[in-house]
Amino acid sequence: EEKAYLEMIMDRSKQFLSRFGQRGIGWQLSGLIQELGKTQKPTEVLKGVSFNLNKGEVLALLGRNGVGKTTITNILMHNYELNSGSVLLDDISVNSFEHQNLLQQFSVIQQYPIILTGFSIRDNLVVGLSEEVSDDMLWSQLKIVGLDDKIKELPKGLDTLMGDEINLSGGQNQLLVIARVFLQKRPFIIFDEGMSNLDAEHEMKIVKLLKSQAKHSGILFITHRITAARHADRIVVIDQGKVSQEGNHASLVNKRGIYKHFWDLQVVS
Repeated sequence: EEKAYLEMIMDRSKQFLSRFGQRGIGWQLSGLIQELGKTQKPTEVLKGVSFNLNKGEVLALLGRNGVGKTTITNILMHNYELNSGSVLLDDISVNSFEHQNLLQQFSVIQQYPIILTGFSIRDNLVVGLSEEVSDDMLWSQLKIVGLDDKIKELPKGLDTLMGDEINLSGGQNQLLVIARVFLQKRPFIIFDEGMSNLDAEHEMKIVKLLKSQAKHSGILFITHRITAARHADRIVVIDQGKVSQEGNHASLVNKRGIYKHFWDLQVVS
């Protein structure tokens, strides 16, 4: 659909140029058409990436920015079509699932978490839940992530409107969404740079929570921060579209490769 839309823009721009020439705005459109033409050339992002994500496991996906980590999450949820290969959920291709049913198998925390402004804290916590939960359960999850004291200070508590009556920090927003994800209890949890706004203390706390949550879910932890990745049960390092290294922290930190490079860069240096 995006490609068809770009083609339509290019076609109409060319019609405009044929009528009014290359001067003025026509000169700018000519440059735009060249740029749009470049975007339509296919680029191979991933080349034979293969790994398993198991229930009860925290799997860290590590790599440089732009290496295709977020692309992998879109492939898992069948937001992107593959040119080749397959994604299997219990040996069944994700193509066999109704897309909405497939999406309900995943909870996702992104770098910039989705917060419903104008809705209450309670509303933000229960998004995506298939059944009602008590306030006691909501408070319990807020306590687990360390937000309960902050919310209890508010006159309206859980009924406080986000954006209108309170503005949480970036890190607090991420903790709120983490509480939401834990309430959803879905088979797979994807953290796509979901701890980028957390300090080291909160990051370590959430990693420990992830490990406890992994008893019920398979957790894919996408990051370029090695301080968080090191605590995963297994680490997959992506480079140039391929899996370049795989193992735990102890097995990778003493080997030559990207993992050790990141370790020396972010921790040793």
